[in-house]
Amino acid sequence: MSGLLLLLLLSSANQLPALDSSRSLNEYNLAGWRDGLPQQTVHEIVQTPDGYLWLATYEGVVRFDGIRFVVFRSESTPGIEHDAIYDLAVGRDGTLWVATAAGISRRRGAHFEVVLRSSDIDGRAVLAVEADGSGGVWAALGPRLVRWFQGEVIADLVGGEQLPEATIRTLELAPNGDLWAGFDSGVLTRIVTDRVVQTSAIPDGRSVLALASDESGVWAGTEGGNLYHRSVEGSGWTEPDRGSDRSGRGAVRTLLLDHGSNGDQTVWFGTDGGGVQRWSQGRLEVLDRRHGLESELVRSLWQDSEGSLWIGTNGGGLHALRDLRFATYNEADGLPHDNVRTILEDAQGGVWIGSDGGGLVRLESGEVVERFGQEELGSRLVKSLHQSPDGALWVGTEAGLVSIDQRRVVTRVGLSDGLPGAIVLAITTGADGTLWVGTNQGAARRAADESFSVFDRSSGLRDLNVMAFDADPDGSVWMGTLDGLYRWTPGGLEVFDETDGLPSARVFVLARDSESRLWVGTDRGLALHQVGEGGSRRFRPYGRQAGLQQERIFSIVDDHLGHLWTSSNYGVQRIARSDLERLERGEIERLTVTTFDRADGLPADQCNGTSQPSAWRTRSGRLWFATVMGAAVVDPGNLRRNGIAPPVVLETYSVDAVSSEIEGRIVVPATGRDLEIHYTALGLLSPENLTFRYRLAGFDPEWREVENRRVAYYTNLPPGEYTFEVTASNEDGLENPLGASVSVLVQPTLLETPMVRLALGMLLVIVPWVLYLLRGYRARRSRRRLENEVRLRTDELAQANRQLQRQTRLDGLTGVANRRSFDETLEREWRRAVRRQSSLAVLMIDIDAFKGYNDSQGHRAGDRALKAVAREISNCVQRAEDFVARYGGEEFVAILPDVSQEIALELAETLRAAIEGLEIAHPASPVASVLTVCVGVAWAPAAASGSPLTLVDHADQALYRAKSTGRNRTVLWERASN
Repeated sequence: MSGLLLLLLLSSANQLPALDSSRSLNEYNLAGWRDGLPQQTVHEIVQTPDGYLWLATYEGVVRFDGIRFVVFRSESTPGIEHDAIYDLAVGRDGTLWVATAAGISRRRGAHFEVVLRSSDIDGRAVLAVEADGSGGVWAALGPRLVRWFQGEVIADLVGGEQLPEATIRTLELAPNGDLWAGFDSGVLTRIVTDRVVQTSAIPDGRSVLALASDESGVWAGTEGGNLYHRSVEGSGWTEPDRGSDRSGRGAVRTLLLDHGSNGDQTVWFGTDGGGVQRWSQGRLEVLDRRHGLESELVRSLWQDSEGSLWIGTNGGGLHALRDLRFATYNEADGLPHDNVRTILEDAQGGVWIGSDGGGLVRLESGEVVERFGQEELGSRLVKSLHQSPDGALWVGTEAGLVSIDQRRVVTRVGLSDGLPGAIVLAITTGADGTLWVGTNQGAARRAADESFSVFDRSSGLRDLNVMAFDADPDGSVWMGTLDGLYRWTPGGLEVFDETDGLPSARVFVLARDSESRLWVGTDRGLALHQVGEGGSRRFRPYGRQAGLQQERIFSIVDDHLGHLWTSSNYGVQRIARSDLERLERGEIERLTVTTFDRADGLPADQCNGTSQPSAWRTRSGRLWFATVMGAAVVDPGNLRRNGIAPPVVLETYSVDAVSSEIEGRIVVPATGRDLEIHYTALGLLSPENLTFRYRLAGFDPEWREVENRRVAYYTNLPPGEYTFEVTASNEDGLENPLGASVSVLVQPTLLETPMVRLALGMLLVIVPWVLYLLRGYRARRSRRRLENEVRLRTDELAQANRQLQRQTRLDGLTGVANRRSFDETLEREWRRAVRRQSSLAVLMIDIDAFKGYNDSQGHRAGDRALKAVAREISNCVQRAEDFVARYGGEEFVAILPDVSQEIALELAETLRAAIEGLEIAHPASPVASVLTVCVGVAWAPAAASGSPLTLVDHADQALYRAKSTGRNRTVLWERASN
């Protein structure tokens, strides 16, 4: 039934979802695939009714489900006699037709078969095929056109006699059943009921390489790069206006007609050297290398059942242009750098984007219209943005503060002007119109005479990194730091931390919702500011226990549609404000949180958060988020929902590693132990977000939820008949209720058959006295008892061995891993980082003056201190993939896979402060009155050269610097300083 539904979708262009032609191409997600393809040139793409994509390459036919490529070659696939595949077509009955250098093959069900050999005609390769609509197929062999139906050639049109004396390059079956053939001599023929009724020449006289048709007529693309249209009623060709500049467009190799939901017709065409081009309503757009297309030599186009555009290139593999929830702006769209730090919409509707290394740009309608770089800003790293009520744009950089007025005059403000620090992290304007600036060395308030009053440790700040501001309408100003939230009034500073309800004192962002309530984003979750009776101030925390999927909050935006959106190191999450209120009233126990990541169109899961603002809601309602790979944009009022349930397909099964296609019932022989059933679902819009559940009815008591895993495992199934059932849900949770199922028969052994069991039963009833006469009965019973005893002792020994092995990998005193385990883990994580092209960080931690502590407090107290330090390090390093070990003596080490250098340094500082916060008295320490540590940090980026031992050496060098420069500090290894 699901295949029939998809077939109906494929048979009517008007029913297909479409890419909205009113949106620019850079607002869609472009994904690419090369790995898994046998060859990087894709001649044709089609989709069969079951939902699979099929690709034609020089190295065989390829099947794709959005995750896995399966290649069918002549050497391993009966029914495919040549690997050079030139064209594909899908019949109305779902048959896949394959044009090869050796003839025509077709696939019905799970098998290919040869239906026509070129050697039986004239030996030429089949360059084009087209299903004829009645179960047969048309095939072009050089200048010859044949029609095959039900085992025989029923039409044979020969070049020079019925057809032009030229090679046929393309075929197209029109909706009315007419067949169009395009020739390399620049002419077309129209065939009706196996007879040529019309021949016409293309205006430019160049080879006709591509054809497409609909009810309005036929479109033709030529080797000269021209595009022509001929209406059903007309007799001549018209050329659509594609603009005056036609240089570099290249030959039109493939055409696709896309009818949008508003009825507008869009023509997509792939070119030789000009990428993919879209013509709609007189407007032409180009998709090429600037947007991420691996090759601008385009060979094939296909629109799938979910509306995505699939692109086959020459040498660049397969691409898909998809309407995901997030659009991306990056270097391909004119941004100077992909690492976007901060975003702001100005009063005129322009969007300002500050980057890490590329300076500042202003966008209008998605196009970069202004740029500010090193020369204007004094720095290429933009950390913060703010527009004051007078219209001036304030820019925070790592070299101070910059003002840009409406005439684009730039004024710099730096340390010499009274700023406490050069790195400007946050900017705001107070209710009284004064400017507030947050830096890495405290905050500053700008007076009317442009002088600054500074807030630092002497003012009561416990941490000088002022990360965020909020100007309260009552005239107070909130300041978020890495150690507390502060509220300024003319009477002084008031500090808030965990004791006041904040989930953490490390504050990254402050924001107001549509009701002007203050929200606080920390590294442990959200908090809502609440004012109680008598003006008391508290914060309501929301963390992982409340249902948040991401606790490190970098930005908070209210979409004015009832949701809060936040960003983090792991993507973006959306929270219904009504859920927050229901949770507060005790009506629910957990929030319902929607998360978004790269599968939803985000250019990277890692968003940026040490810059403000790192997210913005524009007047149009769109939300912008800063990420390390570009700016991500989403329209929360028009979130695309996929209303097509994914078809589910059972592919193969294997018994004891012997694989077979699933055709009819699965039979597991009596000797079979391990059964695997491979299945998939054909949701191509977001295949990574498909979820599955399955059960073996008659064996599984309930459904098994398996996320995106596409294989089921069973071992030692009892004999019997079962039914395997599997269903899938798309990225929006829409489940295919039909799913797929197959009968499974597990055959019994001889002793398990009913007849043998009956005979044995009768034997036991009729001659029980014989069993008592057998002297071997007691011997067998004794042997079983002995075997059970041996098995019991063996199990006890195995358990003891496992416990011993575990003890050899742990440090006996602290309980964390030992040096041996660290060496093995480091080597394994290094190899994994190289394979995944991800980063790796190592932290070396050393207790300051620990010998003096042992000497003064005794070794028993020293052991307690080591245990406390190990426990605190483990509490700080919380991710499942992180690793902590005792390196030796008073030294510990941590491994942090796939983190940025900034996060590694932040975590190192966090654990250093946490250990100091244990307040373990250390009267013999020359550093402090309590036990402290030094931390050396070494970080290797993706694809770093060297070895894991080099990374440890770097961490050790950084640790040495920390010791030699005063102890109780964190130092990052940097090549320039070593």
